[in-house]
Amino acid sequence: MNQETDNASKFFPAGITDRERACFETGIKLGAIFHSILRLPVMNKREILERIQVGLEGAFECQPFVKDVNIKISFPRTGKYLKTDQYDYTLINEQMVEVDLDLEYNDTKIHAKIKWVPEMEYPLMYIHDISETGGIS
Repeated sequence: MNQETDNASKFFPAGITDRERACFETGIKLGAIFHSILRLPVMNKREILERIQVGLEGAFECQPFVKDVNIKISFPRTGKYLKTDQYDYTLINEQMVEVDLDLEYNDTKIHAKIKWVPEMEYPLMYIHDISETGGIS
């Protein structure tokens, strides 16, 4: 793909590089993924977590330039969040979500993550790796 085949490129400044565009697209995807997951009702059962993860991964892999998405929802090891009656469930929170995202825009490849960072008490979204595979951007 190049700017001629990217219908949205005409809305970006002419001087924007593929690397800058890839970073922009990555940020949009990470924000969309993270804020779509938060507050989904869930309980600590492997089959339920797997269905949610697979469904979300499939949905976000449909977005432009996304090559792969891996979503992991984890529960604290306390044994909490086990359903004991019909009203017993929890909501996914910031500390439970980890995401790996691979995105490619022209010759720029990005591997990005969402990860809870305890010392920051924050769900950090960041670029883990960025590279160009071919031409100069």
